[in-house]
This record gives sequence, structure tokens and C-alpha cells, in this order.
Amino acid sequence: MRLVTLFFALLLVVLTGCDKLEKNKEFAATYKGTFVRTEGTTLSNEIVANVTLNFTKNTFSGLSDRRNYPAICSGKFSISQSKLMVTNSCYFTADFDWALVFNGEYNYELKGNHLKIWRSYGNGSKDVYELTKVE
Repeated sequence: MRLVTLFFALLLVVLTGCDKLEKNKEFAATYKGTFVRTEGTTLSNEIVANVTLNFTKNTFSGLSDRRNYPAICSGKFSISQSKLMVTNSCYFTADFDWALVFNGEYNYELKGNHLKIWRSYGNGSKDVYELTKVE
């Protein structure tokens, strides 16, 4: 009985790991698009940045055409359900809003060549990346 239980536990771990690898493969591409932070319900002060994000197996790198808006650099990522977990491995100076660092937990939606990444804050603000896969 223990052997059967161990077998099924091991099978579950393998299948779960395969699912994550498959989702990471879906992401494996270079995406270009825009980043914007909305401040609550105020839309008039939005600043749009052009960004590039490159995802490989489990790493990412990227850049923005605006200094530290957002601060992307490079690091590791993983996918679980509809969540994108990002660990940025770069060092940044303390002279800007550190919530602009591409790091932490995000929601995502991947439809064909379009990738939307976003997260919301308690004050109604939202960070949104609207990206298209570069062929």
C-alpha cells in the first residue's frame, strides 16, 4: 500500500512539474509593447513607456525606454495557474518608486501573440504591460 501511495505522490509531482514547464514554454519568446501605471481612477496623468521583455525557460530580461519606469533588468520567473511570479536579480538605486521594479506576483493572460501582465494595488492603482510577441 505504501508503494502505491508513493507512486501516486511521485506521479502527481511529475505531472505538476510538467504543467509548469509547458506553461514556461508558452512564454518563451521576446515581447514588445507598453507599460503604464494608472493612479486610481485618474487617467489623465498616465505615462506610457515602451518596453521589451524576453522570456526563456525560466529566466527573463528586459528594458524600458524610460529610466526606472518600469525597472526591469533580469531574473527568474515561474508560472502557476494565472499567476506570474517574478524574481528580479538586479540591484537598483533608492531614488525612485521601488514598486516600479518588475518583481513579485502578477496576473497574466496569454492569447496567441498577445501577452497582458498586470497587478493592482489597494488604492486602485494598476501596473499594466500590454505586449505582443516579436516574430
